[in-house]
Amino acid sequence: MRRAISKEKDKVIDIIVNAIEVNPKIQFLLGENNFPKKVRALAQFIYAISERRKAIYLSDDGNGLLIFMHSSAWRKNWRDFWDHCLMIVSAFEWSRLIQILKMEKELENHRPKDIEYLYVWVLGTKIEHQGGNQARELRDALFLKSTEMKLPIYAETAFDQNFIVYQRFGFESYHSQYFPEIPLTIRFLKKVIEPTSL
Repeated sequence: MRRAISKEKDKVIDIIVNAIEVNPKIQFLLGENNFPKKVRALAQFIYAISERRKAIYLSDDGNGLLIFMHSSAWRKNWRDFWDHCLMIVSAFEWSRLIQILKMEKELENHRPKDIEYLYVWVLGTKIEHQGGNQARELRDALFLKSTEMKLPIYAETAFDQNFIVYQRFGFESYHSQYFPEIPLTIRFLKKVIEPTSL
């Protein structure tokens, strides 16, 4: 695993699009109108936030992507808020804005408040490389980082396929939040790496 460099921006954004466009939560946030354009705008937002935190990693062959950061880096600054406003204008389905804000507040309530941890935001590969070794390579590097820093790993997903992948990686679900008006279930996961597990 290696940190992505600036000239790989377009590749990274393409992989983010691949990873998020099938996610039911993202589909709800963006709505059906102009979905391809809006999902790319959201991917560009994710890239901007993550790049500022040096949180974007690629598999050695450049076809797998992992975005993760220390929980303290997840806190928003003024630049993040500005990007967030631009993203809402260019991507979110405005008619669902109140629902979206309520959902995000509910999700925030189930993330740990009193501990430090590593937070996984995006895990994905280029479409033509799905099923390859990239996810395992990124997983092993993340687990090593978790061991070195002595921090647990937290993630969440609304995509059933990703939930299965996380379970295969040894994550356990500690909460499921169902939003009946959407309808949508988001699962919260964690993984505590023991030194002997690698």
